[in-house]
Amino acid sequence: MKERVEQPDCVKNGWLMEAFPKTRFQAFALRKIGVFPTHIVVIDDPVITQRVTLRSHPEISDILSEEGLQEMLDYLGHVDLILDLHSNSYAKKFQIGKMEDAERSIEKVIEFVRSRKRPAEPYLPRVLMFGPYGSGISATARRLVQKYQLVEVDFRKELRSAALKDSPLKDRFYEIMQTSAPVPDELLVQVASERLIKEDCIKSGWIMYNFPDTKEQVELLMRALEGFQVNRVIFFDVPLETCLERMEPRRWDPTTGEMYHLKLRPCTERKALSRLIQLPEDSEDSIKADHELYSTNSVHLNTSSGPTRPRTSLPKWTPACQRKSSSNWRKEPS
Repeated sequence: MKERVEQPDCVKNGWLMEAFPKTRFQAFALRKIGVFPTHIVVIDDPVITQRVTLRSHPEISDILSEEGLQEMLDYLGHVDLILDLHSNSYAKKFQIGKMEDAERSIEKVIEFVRSRKRPAEPYLPRVLMFGPYGSGISATARRLVQKYQLVEVDFRKELRSAALKDSPLKDRFYEIMQTSAPVPDELLVQVASERLIKEDCIKSGWIMYNFPDTKEQVELLMRALEGFQVNRVIFFDVPLETCLERMEPRRWDPTTGEMYHLKLRPCTERKALSRLIQLPEDSEDSIKADHELYSTNSVHLNTSSGPTRPRTSLPKWTPACQRKSSSNWRKEPS
C-alpha cells in the first residue's frame, strides 16, 4: 500500500483508499510507515447495522453469506477503534438509508472531501515573499502587517543593522568589507534566523522579503528555523514591462531624501529638478538583469521553499525605495 500511494499519480492527484484498513492493527501499521489520510469517510446504515448485530431479521441470511456476515461483524468491532486511532484526522460518519436519500448523502460526502479541517489552535503566519525588483512585495507586506498585526522583516534592513550597528556579527562583516569577497550564505542565514526567532516574531508571526535568493540559501534557512518553519510562500510573477514602468522613472533627491516618479509622482519644485538622480538599481539594465535572475532562481526556489506556494502579482506601483539584491548590501545609499 505504501508503494502505491507513493506513485507519481497519487502524489500529484491525491488518492482514495477503499475498505482498508479493516483492523486497528492495519491502521496502526499505515501510520507507522508514514501513510496519513487527510479525510476519513465512514458510510453507515443504522438499520443494517442493527440487524447484523442482533441477527434479528430473517432476510439477513439471504442478503449476506456467513463469510460476509462475519466480515460485517469484524468491521463493526473495529471501526470505532480505527477512528479513535485517527482522532486527530478529519473524520465524519454519513448515514445512508433510503434509496432516495443516497444521492443527497453522496453529495455531502463530496462536499466533505473538498473541505479542509480548521485547526483549533491559533494560526501564526510565517511567510516568505519572493519577487523581482519592482514587483511590489514590500508594499504588499506592509498591508498584510497592518491587517494581521504581523512583524515585517525587510532583510536588507536587518542586514544593514547587523553590519553597521553594534551586534555580535559586526566584526565579521567588517572583515568581509575589507575584501571583495561576497557575504557567505551561512552568515546571511544567521542574520535572518536570529531575527525570526526573536520573541515578537514567535508571538505574532512574521513576513520576510528580500531573502533568500537561491535554493541553497532556502535550504540553510529551513534547517536554521527548525521548530518555527515557514508555512506560507508567495511568489510575485510580474512581467518585466510592469517592473520597468514602476521603477525606471523613479528619481531620488539626495538633499531631501524624497523619492519621485516622473509619471506618477513628479517633482514640482524647479530647484530640485536639477539635483534629481536615478539610483543604479532603477536603471533599465539593472532591472532587466534582476528580473532575469529572479526568473531563473524562482524555478529552484519554488521546489524547495515549502508546500504552499501561491503565485500572484500586484498591479499597483509602490514608491518605497527597494534594493535589487539582499546580499549586495554595501551599495545601498544611506
